[in-house]
This record gives sequence, C-alpha cells and structure tokens, in this order.
Amino acid sequence: MKDFIKYIGIFFIRTIVRFFYIVPVKADRVIISCYLGTQYAGSPKVISEYIREWGKGKYEIIWAFKNKDDFAFLKDCGIKTVGYYSMKRLFLEATAKYCIDNAAGCFGWFPSRKGQYHIDTWHGGGCYKTDGILEKRGKFALKRLLFHIHETTHMVSSSSFFSRETLRKALLYQGKILEIGMPRNDILFEAEKHAGIRRKLAAIYCLDMQKIWILYAPTWREEGDVGSPDVERMKKAVAIRFGKEALFLKRTHKFMEAHAGQSVTDVTDYTDMQDLLCACDILITDYSSSLWDFSFTFKPCFIYAPDVEIYYHNRGFYRDIYTWGFPVCKDDEELFHAIVRFDGQAHKENMERHQKELGSFEKGNATESFYRYFFAK
Repeated sequence: MKDFIKYIGIFFIRTIVRFFYIVPVKADRVIISCYLGTQYAGSPKVISEYIREWGKGKYEIIWAFKNKDDFAFLKDCGIKTVGYYSMKRLFLEATAKYCIDNAAGCFGWFPSRKGQYHIDTWHGGGCYKTDGILEKRGKFALKRLLFHIHETTHMVSSSSFFSRETLRKALLYQGKILEIGMPRNDILFEAEKHAGIRRKLAAIYCLDMQKIWILYAPTWREEGDVGSPDVERMKKAVAIRFGKEALFLKRTHKFMEAHAGQSVTDVTDYTDMQDLLCACDILITDYSSSLWDFSFTFKPCFIYAPDVEIYYHNRGFYRDIYTWGFPVCKDDEELFHAIVRFDGQAHKENMERHQKELGSFEKGNATESFYRYFFAK
C-alpha cells in the first residue's frame, strides 16, 4: 500500500510540475541532490565545487536537502539550499537546465522538457553485487523507479562492465552514458593531497598520524550488521606484517545504525568516503563499491565476508567474488593470515588486471570531462 501511495503521488507531483513549465528553462541554474537529499557528498559534491570554481559565478547552484538547516554553511560558499520536498524545490528543478542526482531519486517527478538535463552520476563504481533493482521490487516500487530511469537523460559510468551490466541490463536504461569515470574518484589519483586530508581527519578524530589506519567499511544489508573483525587480532596482524601499531576505524553504511565498539574510532558521521580512502592505509570491506575506488590507490584491501554464501543467495554477484582480485576472508583467522601474507607487488598486479577486466574509465579527470561536456560548450 505504501508503494502504491508513493506511485500515485508521482502523478500528482508531475501534474503540479507541468504548471511550472510556462516559465522558461533557466540556462544558468544548477540544482543538485545526493543520496535522496541527505548528504553533501560524492560525485555531486565534487561537480558542484568544480562548477563553483571554474564557472566563476556564472551559475546559480542550488542543493536540495531534507534537513536544509544542517547545511547552512553552504551559504558562505555562494550555494543556495532548498527543502527536498518543498514546492520551491519543484519549481526550481522544473526550471533548471541542469539537474544532478546520484541515487535514482526523483527525476520521475519531472516530465521530460526540451533544453533540460537530468543527470544521474550514480553512487557506486566497478560492478560487484548485482543490483537486482528491477527483479526484487514490488510492482509499484518498480514503476516509480522506471519513471526515474525514463526521465534521466544522462548517466555516468565507471567502467564498460558497469555500463553494460548495471545500466543497460539491470536498469534497462536506454539514454546517454558518459563513460568518463566517477568524479568522486578523481581525488584518489591526486596523491599529493592525501597527506593534507589525513592531517585533517587526525585533527577531527584525534588520531595518531604515525600509526597505520585500518578502515572497516561494510556495505548495507537487509539482514543488518554482521559484526566487525576481531580488532585486536587485526592490529596484531598489521604489526607482524608492517611493523607498526594500528588504529581501527569503522564507517557504517549510511542506511544502517552505527555500532563501533571498544578500541574503534567511529567515523560514520564523516560523509566524504573518498577522504577516508585517501587517508587510511588499509581497507577492509565486503561487497561495497569502495573496493573499486580503493583499487586505484593500490593500498592493501581485504574482503571480510562471513556471510558470503547467504549474501550471494539473497543478492548475487555479477562475477565470481574470487575473481575480483582481493583476498576473500570468511572469518577472523583467514583475515589475519591474509594481512600477514600480504604481497604489495602481487596486489598491484591484481588491481591492474581487475581494472582492465572491467574496462575502467577512471583516469582522474572525470570532473573536468563532465564540466566540459555540459558547461564548456
């Protein structure tokens, strides 16, 4: 019933929006949302900041948030904010030339209009867990998603595999694909900036710069958190392999409740995942697309997947998890030995092979390519 009501609501909103179409499209208006209006992060954030810098005041940049008061600081940057579900947002988006989103959000509210771009940057790279977006939704939830897909004019892709398997096959998207890589990942190619990011995080969370930072960042699960690796055991493994003390950081998925535990620094409230990837020395994750992002740093990365059989049955993978190139560990014992036996050169070769197999588009210039395509014509 809930999905049905939301579906009917789309028709109501689309009717309202059509009245706004008597107002011409404003060529210098850019309206942006991220993770359904909950964050200032990801590729939308990077694109927004690039437009602000290189557009030199030419563009009106507006962000839509569910709790816009939490983002009042953007006003100091010359960025306007608007309520995600407000009538004003509907008007601004109905009359903006550029509408940018990253989570298959609400383009379905806005019937196609000549001279307007609906751009979805998506929120994950590579191609690991199957989205099952169409098969596993109810009838009306599926119809709502198809509205969004139909009204999207451009989608951004990180790899040829993602373009083919996720966008074309899973989402049935038939529009334009920008095969340029993910703007949020450009920073991963700018190694000279990583030390500064690390210092910033060290100051925020009182972290020792000299220790090795282990980041544990599991993906979302319907079944809930599967728990963390044995923290002290992982620190011991790091000490054996790398000869240094370690700190353990945990970033819980945005749609799950955070449970950090003792001897763990909870960094869930830090919304910029790419900063965390730049700053940490080791990543432990599972089926998250952070695997893809982190692969371009060539730093140690391990898959901790005690529920791999269950997850595969419930969600599925595009490719066999053992072909991804990362050590797959089902328990603490396997993870301990994977860290102790880590071979940096072999890992680098595995990552290069993995990126080539998926047909990577990541070159560190995605944001510039995006800007040139839409704004520098």
